[in-house]
Amino acid sequence: MFNHSKESLARTNMNKLSTSILGPSNKNYMTDASLFNWDRETVLVFGGIDYHTTYGISGNTGKNIYRFDPVTNSWDLVGELPEPRHHHSVAFLRGRVFLVGGADPREDDLRGKSVVVSTVWSYEPVTRSWYSESGLAIPRKNFGLVVHRMALYAIGGQDKKGRVLRSVEKFDPNTGSWSEVRAMSTARMAAAATKYRDYIWVAGGMTGEKRRPVCNIVECYNSKTNQLVIPVRHQ
Repeated sequence: MFNHSKESLARTNMNKLSTSILGPSNKNYMTDASLFNWDRETVLVFGGIDYHTTYGISGNTGKNIYRFDPVTNSWDLVGELPEPRHHHSVAFLRGRVFLVGGADPREDDLRGKSVVVSTVWSYEPVTRSWYSESGLAIPRKNFGLVVHRMALYAIGGQDKKGRVLRSVEKFDPNTGSWSEVRAMSTARMAAAATKYRDYIWVAGGMTGEKRRPVCNIVECYNSKTNQLVIPVRHQ
């Protein structure tokens, strides 16, 4: 009796995402096919390749989706990407996982190998379905992706020619489109990016310059005013 009541209480309070601004409150997150766990948070890994093993062999296709099981301390294969990707970025917004940009590891006679792409997909973890979204204005990989004020921000990275980017793009899920916003003061890739309070913070990263390959600048972006706060350098 106690266990049944405990489980009922857990299910009543399960998955706070369903009542947060990130997900619709009228959505049922718990179905037979759902990747959400009713009693704990869900950890998913999308794509990526291991450069230390042969590309294309089992487990290194760049398409696999894995879910972590903390009870058994193991990873379960739970699905595939529409196409292989590496150096992409992933974020959760309004009940879906958005997979943005990156590079395609497949070789192509016309495009070459590991071409940087602009494609964007959204993934529905409840039905395990993929949806095509509007692509980035600038193909990019190795960039930051942050959810802020019900929008996605793709920050910096590298383009098709290997150039390091200052540009920042914003995705509005209401219009389904990307638009360019205020660029960073410093071009960078592989930077740390996060939302803290009312700002998007970007720290460190690589510049692509021989004289100063590592960036020591921290800057933050105000989405209300579309302005940058004066950068701060690490000492």
